This record gives sequence, C-alpha cells and structure tokens, in this order.
Amino acid sequence: MDHTNDHPPMRRGPSPIRACACLEGHGILGVEASMAAFLLWLVLLVICWPLAIAFLVLYPLIWLLLLPFRILGFAVEGAFGLVRGLFLLPGRLLR
Repeated sequence: MDHTNDHPPMRRGPSPIRACACLEGHGILGVEASMAAFLLWLVLLVICWPLAIAFLVLYPLIWLLLLPFRILGFAVEGAFGLVRGLFLLPGRLLR
C-alpha cells in the first residue's frame, strides 16, 4: 500500500507570512537598503558631521511622530480587505 499522498492538500491563497504587512521589507532587500542607508550616513558624517549627528538624534523622534500614521494604515488596509472580501464572496461561492 502506497502512503505517499497521505498528507492534506495544499491550501490555496496567499501564504500567512506574505500576507502579514508587518514582515514586508525584512529580507535580503531590507538588509541591502539598511546597509545603503548606513553608508550614506557615513558619507554625510564625513562631509558635514553636525548634520549627521542631528539626523541621528532626530530620526527616532520622526519615527515616533509617524507611528500613528502607520497604525492607521494597517487599520485602513484591514478595512479595505474586509470590503474586498465582501464583494468577492459571491464569486467565491459560485466557483
């Protein structure tokens, strides 16, 4: 008796890892972008060190100021996903 196909069928649709917006940008490209930003900051440090230090101090403050807009973006994305699901539900039921 052959038991090679005893596993459950693969689920179709987006993978849970890809669907999570919080994980986007954390891969090889995220590391390359971080390295490029760090190298640009080093160039700025050599050219104009007071501006580089000011950028280093102000960056976390700007990040904190923009954080509510990121949270709002997640909420709006979820609401649009819900509306999209409601509109596409009849087509999924007929398929």
